[in-house]
Amino acid sequence: MIGTPSWGAWQRLAAEIDPYVHWWQAADGSGEYARENFPVSHVDTPHFHRGRATSGTSAPSYTHAAFTDGSEIPVPRDSRNPGWPDVTDWLPQECLDAFAADQALYDLAEETVLLGVIDTGIPLHHRRFRLPSGESRFLAAWQQSAQWDTLSQGYLPFGRELYRTDIEDHLLTASRSKDLQGSVDEAAFNRAAGLVEPLRPRGQGNRDLDHPNAHGAHVLDLAGGFDPTTQTDEAARCRILAVNLPPPFSHGPHGNFLQFFALLAVERIVALAEAAWIARFGDAPGRFPLVINFSYGMHAGPKDGALPFEAAIRDLMQGYSDRGGALRLCMPSGNNNLERNTARITPPANGLVTLNWRITPEDHTSNLVELWSQPKASPPMGGAMSLSLTEPGTKRKELPAFPSDKDGHLVSGYCDLTNTKGDVIARAYVRPRIDGRGEHRVQFILCVAPSAMKEPLSGVGTAPAGAWEIGIAWPGNRDTWIDAHVQVDQSAELFSDTGRRAYFEDAAYRGRDNMGKLIDSYPYPYRPLPPPASPIRRRGTHNPLATSPGIVMVAGYEAKSGAPANYSGASWDEAVAAGHTPDITVALPSEDAKSVFGLLAAGSSDGALTAYRGTSMATGLASRRIVEEMLRGTSGDSDPSNVGTPTWLGSEANTFETFLRPAGYSDAAEVKVGQGRLPYPKTYRSGAVPRVPQWD
Repeated sequence: MIGTPSWGAWQRLAAEIDPYVHWWQAADGSGEYARENFPVSHVDTPHFHRGRATSGTSAPSYTHAAFTDGSEIPVPRDSRNPGWPDVTDWLPQECLDAFAADQALYDLAEETVLLGVIDTGIPLHHRRFRLPSGESRFLAAWQQSAQWDTLSQGYLPFGRELYRTDIEDHLLTASRSKDLQGSVDEAAFNRAAGLVEPLRPRGQGNRDLDHPNAHGAHVLDLAGGFDPTTQTDEAARCRILAVNLPPPFSHGPHGNFLQFFALLAVERIVALAEAAWIARFGDAPGRFPLVINFSYGMHAGPKDGALPFEAAIRDLMQGYSDRGGALRLCMPSGNNNLERNTARITPPANGLVTLNWRITPEDHTSNLVELWSQPKASPPMGGAMSLSLTEPGTKRKELPAFPSDKDGHLVSGYCDLTNTKGDVIARAYVRPRIDGRGEHRVQFILCVAPSAMKEPLSGVGTAPAGAWEIGIAWPGNRDTWIDAHVQVDQSAELFSDTGRRAYFEDAAYRGRDNMGKLIDSYPYPYRPLPPPASPIRRRGTHNPLATSPGIVMVAGYEAKSGAPANYSGASWDEAVAAGHTPDITVALPSEDAKSVFGLLAAGSSDGALTAYRGTSMATGLASRRIVEEMLRGTSGDSDPSNVGTPTWLGSEANTFETFLRPAGYSDAAEVKVGQGRLPYPKTYRSGAVPRVPQWD
């Protein structure tokens, strides 16, 4: 009733509608900034359907209805192909002709290894990604948010794709000596290639390469950058397929659209890898080995291998293997371990458990929490539990009884908390889910509107900052735990810090020890700890997009001491204690030492070195380690069909931990480093003076 803040009745939500998209359409995506910069861009297909992901020449369709007909996907209008819904051929003859026109494809050795990279700010001109002749090692590069080429490339849903010949044409034009050996006018190259688009409205085009540091430049150099004057063999046999993702706004303030862009990127890389083999070897059996580095992730999710992205990756890996190739995907564990964004709560058998969720002031984006119930063998019943979400300083507000079908089983729905003006300030979603093992779970998504608004949102009001109370009761369910994760939160506007992330708070939580030092999940050297007194955990903080068994999830550690990086995401202890392989595969260096920041790798410009730290950097090194071994091929010590799998990396890590680790290293917690640590790859910064001693 208007005049009293209260929860309204549940409304049914079709199972195929994703709550993140539903809320984005009502809140963050409905403002003037979104309308002006990303005006009503419908991407009707491909949908995420319950079916198999395809590869090869068919336009892809995916495994979950996350993006349905009419969903507004934040792609700039002038980037979108208006004819994409009618496209059925992912690799039509015109695309194959353009790709196969590259004569370099016909010179590729059978021992060639393809490296795919999905990132932002990948510099296509950089000499670390070229041959001694100055020729590009990129076979193709899709710029997802570049202005769509209206004269060709109708097979792409949005953006523009450059092939090696296109890149070299731009290099020649931008070369001061008009050859591939000369210095390049990088600004002119980037603009001509659509990598930097300064004349487009703010937020639409990528501008990463206008800055001295770029995430994609750094990660790709770690994964596959070579000195073309000294590492000629490696450079010649490692070719690159790249996808530059759209700017962060297109991912959604909570990363909710990231799966969509990333899955299309993986599909495209796989399709082009197959086309490269066919161009070189025709119908001969086999495929080039393909390693894909995707150094992005999210925080909230089921973390059980059941996300649509993970299901599609399993299909793609199996399909590529069936056609004679090896496909590996490396992803980071994430950098959220210390952010107070994960909790595990256990409702008493007859009572209520509460958790405070702190919404910060002046936050211009919504805040979201996901709650996931413990897996059960039987479907959840709608009347078996109750939920409350209460704004600061008011009496507890319990949501109405959950929606259910005629048999009492829980069904999907949502309900709104309205303020005294009748504007929505919070929304709760509930959905029954099935995890990767076929067991039943309940997913709650709690959305709170921004605590400050640059512009009004129709029907959505400003939510009060402060401690919001989450309450859950589940009578009769003993020892039923519920995982809670605060979703990532980034600013809607480019280079803005107005997206301020919320966090959990609890009086028993300790973030620092008595000396003021940040507390990690476990001490280093490792020793077991008693169960934590607080529900807020520094475990279960890993990337939910990378928990499928075939994906390599990489954590970070400090190379000098061997200590796990305290920010690096951690697996759940319960899985490790039960003897299961942790979700994290292995750990590689994410920083050299405490005295120096991060790892060195390429900046945006030729000759530039910059330092980044984080599990994205460790992931780049993991990809490099796999590429190195694949380049060794049959001359190596490993079974080529097993190289780069989580099992193979675990075996390599076990060998290092048992026989080769430096004397100063100690044991590290398995939830932090997975099956063990690996050293720098042998070709990383070859010829450069390292900042700390490298393992040999």
